[in-house]
Amino acid sequence: MKLLFFQILLFMSIELNQKNYKVIVGYKAIELRDENSTAFIEIIEFNKCQVYKLKDSSYLVMPVNPFYNSIIIYKKSTLEKFVKNETFPIESELSSFYYKNKQKIDKFIDAKESLKIRLTEYINQKGVSTQKETNFNEIDRIFSFLKKNKKLTTYRLEFIAYLGDFIIQNSISLSFEWALLKDKQMLNPNVSIILFNKTKDRYFNLEEAIFGKYGYLGSENIAKNASIHLIKENPIQQVLLFGK
Repeated sequence: MKLLFFQILLFMSIELNQKNYKVIVGYKAIELRDENSTAFIEIIEFNKCQVYKLKDSSYLVMPVNPFYNSIIIYKKSTLEKFVKNETFPIESELSSFYYKNKQKIDKFIDAKESLKIRLTEYINQKGVSTQKETNFNEIDRIFSFLKKNKKLTTYRLEFIAYLGDFIIQNSISLSFEWALLKDKQMLNPNVSIILFNKTKDRYFNLEEAIFGKYGYLGSENIAKNASIHLIKENPIQQVLLFGK
């Protein structure tokens, strides 16, 4: 009976939320904005999205890139809640690695050393010895082992910490610091772990270099790119230094 009661409560909660908002695809949001008697209200700071008030008093929230999902919100209090939490209920966006591991990533800098220890302990437990001095071959061997055993997602943060610290320690002249990059194209900004050069005010997207669309090109190649392919953040990006 208790299980049935909680299931009913969950169903009622889902139904209530669905009545408070509606997710719509980008082109429909553009049509709605252009055809409806809309009034521009504001730009929300954390994601730079635009808020319009429609003639039925509901709110249309559109991302910087209008071809991503938008949302119609029927109550102002619901809009305010989403903004306060800096999260909109777009399932396809919230399924990204960052939002599924938000608490861990937001505390990445504090957990970095324990993450590296966890990785080496796992490798050693599997009978793969690690060398006392880390080098590119060792790092690539670890990556290959994780990939072969389908553990790249499980140890994703650990490997980022392991490779990133190696690059930082061997690129002292670049003065790299750990940071997060928030890309505000969608209602829920995409967030990546980066190395930030404070002197040059430019960044290298380490997470993208390891797990991005081009695949893993080797630790030595990644380290080389980190020294020569630094990027300046654009107006819809934000670099967040840990502890700042």
